[in-house]
Amino acid sequence: MIQTVLNSIKEFQELQEKYSDFGASDTEPNTIFRHVVRLALDGYGAEIKLNDNFDWELYSNLEGWQKAAGLLTMKGIEVINFINKCEISQLEELKKAVGEII
Repeated sequence: MIQTVLNSIKEFQELQEKYSDFGASDTEPNTIFRHVVRLALDGYGAEIKLNDNFDWELYSNLEGWQKAAGLLTMKGIEVINFINKCEISQLEELKKAVGEII
């Protein structure tokens, strides 16, 4: 499951690059994502609520930003769900591995 989480995070980062014209790879979305992942790793994953209206602080003045935000949200939810499926015994190893890529 650890590799699944890491792959999902990498896919999130690929989406950020794909939608960088909307600011998806800027500091704000990175900070939000890191915060969400850390909350999930610390056991608060079930309490994290990303919804369809979550904007990731993208450039909302550009046409198509909602698509980018929606895809980031779906992938963010996937990451949280994968983290929540990890065994408690895997969390320390997962925290270390995640810390190396985000």
